[in-house]
Amino acid sequence: GLKELSKQFRQYFDHFARNPAHPDNHLLELAKLTEYAFLDYRKTAVPDHEAEFTRAALIAPELVDLLIRKMGGEEVSQNAIVEVMLSKPEAALTIIRTFNRSGQLDLGYGTSPPLRVPYQGRPRGKYK
Repeated sequence: GLKELSKQFRQYFDHFARNPAHPDNHLLELAKLTEYAFLDYRKTAVPDHEAEFTRAALIAPELVDLLIRKMGGEEVSQNAIVEVMLSKPEAALTIIRTFNRSGQLDLGYGTSPPLRVPYQGRPRGKYK
């Protein structure tokens, strides 16, 4: 009795050890067949925006200085800003995203007037 059961369990577990890609129960077989994606309950890492900004500011301090001066109302050449951004693009992207998230930098998205189609009058002729 128990020896036979032990032998069957050993065969059962050996089969799954040799075939790890094969589902070991009907639920997993059905999920594989229907390509069902199970929920993922793992915690996702929350990005540390302050650390990203600090790292980028250490890489491109001249860009931070130019942007702060520009936000303070000082006249800063856009060519100077673009030049620094092109020299260190990853740092520039991180810095601009951080300023934009905080609301201290307005990139002008959504401020353009809505597109309007001019009125061309009522169509002429009779409707059928």
